[in-house]
Parts: sequence; C-alpha cells; structure tokens
Amino acid sequence: MKVKTVAGRYGQISYCDSDPVLGEALATYGEYFEGEVNIFRQYCREGDTVVDAGANVGAHTQALASIVGPKGRVIAIEPQRPMFMLLCANMIMNDYLQVEPHWAAVGAENRRREYGRLDYDVPGGYMGYQVDLLAACAMGLPNREFIETVTLDYLQCHKATFMKVDVECQEVNTIKGAAISIEKARPVLYVENDKLEYSKDLIGLLRSLDYKLYWHMPLFFNPQNFAGSTKRIPIHQEGIAFARGYHHVNGASMMLLCLPKGKELPVPQDVIEVGTDDEHPCHPEHWARLLPGFKLLRAANAA
Repeated sequence: MKVKTVAGRYGQISYCDSDPVLGEALATYGEYFEGEVNIFRQYCREGDTVVDAGANVGAHTQALASIVGPKGRVIAIEPQRPMFMLLCANMIMNDYLQVEPHWAAVGAENRRREYGRLDYDVPGGYMGYQVDLLAACAMGLPNREFIETVTLDYLQCHKATFMKVDVECQEVNTIKGAAISIEKARPVLYVENDKLEYSKDLIGLLRSLDYKLYWHMPLFFNPQNFAGSTKRIPIHQEGIAFARGYHHVNGASMMLLCLPKGKELPVPQDVIEVGTDDEHPCHPEHWARLLPGFKLLRAANAA
C-alpha cells in the first residue's frame, strides 16, 4: 500500500494513495467535507467527550480533536486495519493525544467476526467499507482476519456530547448499541443516511429516541478549502446520478443532524427538517424539496 502525507487544515495527514475519494480530496484540498466540520463547531466545545464512529485515517478525527482540545476526549473507531494504523499515526504525528483510537467495527452487540481483507494497492473508495459485505464474502477470499465488533456503550461513551456516525449501512446497529449512552448524555447525533433502503428504519429509530431530525447535505467542494485549490475532482461532480438501478446524490454528503428534544440548541441555516419517515434525497419525488438546483448527471435509461 502506497502512503502519502500532505499538510492539512488540522495538521499533517497521511492517507492511502490508491483511494480516489478521500485520498484525492486530501491531496487536492488538504481537507475533507469541511461543511460537516462546520456542524462539529456548532455543537462541540473545549473539554467535551465526542465520538467519531467510522474514523478512517482521521480527517474528521483531527478536526474534532482540534475543537475539544487537549482536555477533551475523542473516541475514534475504525475497522480497517491499515486505515486504523494511519489513524493512529496521524494523531501521534500532530500530538492529538486526546484521541482514543479503537481498531473495531461498531454495532448493536459485542462479537468477533471474520472478514475478507481488501487489497489496498487496487484503487478504490475505502471510505465505503461495508462490514456485512466483507463478512459475507470472507470464505471466498484468500486473505481473511478477525475483527472485533463493539458497542459504543461498551466503549464508555456515557458522557459524549456529540456522536458522528458514518459506518456504511451499520448506522441502525450502532445507534442501538449506544442506547445507554444516548439515554444518559442526550448527545447531538450526526448520522450518515445515504442509503435509501436503510433510511426508514434509521429515521424511525432516531425519532423513537425523542430527537428532532434535520437533513444536512454539505457540498464536497469547498471554495475556501485549505489548499486554495480551484480544481473540481470529476468523481465528485455535483448532481443526481443513476447507477445499478438506483439514484444517488453525487458531490454532497447526506447526513441527519439529530437534536435531542428538551435541549435548547441552535438550528443551522443550511439544514432541512425531515418530513415523513419515507423521505430521502435519493427518491425522485423528494428532489424538489431536498435538492433544489441539483440536476441529473445523465438520463436514467443510459445507465
């Protein structure tokens, strides 16, 4: 695996050079989805305990660590062993000793599973590591390894004020495994919701925990990026794409900002309150409300 290091907004950061998603973003801009970090700044304070579930190499972990400061605590979890190793290196390299890294997947229960190992010399978006898929195909791959799955409750997240959950189709299980921590601390939750097939269950679960939900969909390209680059990376062209029988949003993240009812917290200007449990940006009937200005990148029948 070839590793490169660049100067980033929150310090030096090393990444896998064969990753065209995160790697090229860091190489070009020195940051990754800074629009999401703007949410961190609104709800995280110096000295806080925060969670980064699905940390990868730590681009957002660094941002969280810089916000909570040396007296804070950042619980960072990453299941991919090479990415976890880079996560640790990136934290040590920048003296972010307030980060508590864990090599594990997160879920609804603690257990040990066997997974197929990826070939990190082959170009791929390693931000999209799906643990269930890698577990299902483990027996068919020559290289396998055991990885622990842990709950956020097991990691003692009971004082967390903010939880970022970006775990590739395991969001429902992760929230279930944080039930005690959520009940005790009532943290702000910032949860990825980019898969239409999992969305209804996730929205219903979050609402059952007495949270008010908002869509937050920051654009990938930040004109004020750290490197001052004006380059637009083609893979992140903004619009609605159609592939493998599904529409998906390109060039923006799809996050749920979840604010606990009963707490007086600010509501950002760039969010949209979630309507019905069935609502999702990938569904054509919701484009006008949720994605004004977004256009089809190509005709659906051309895929």
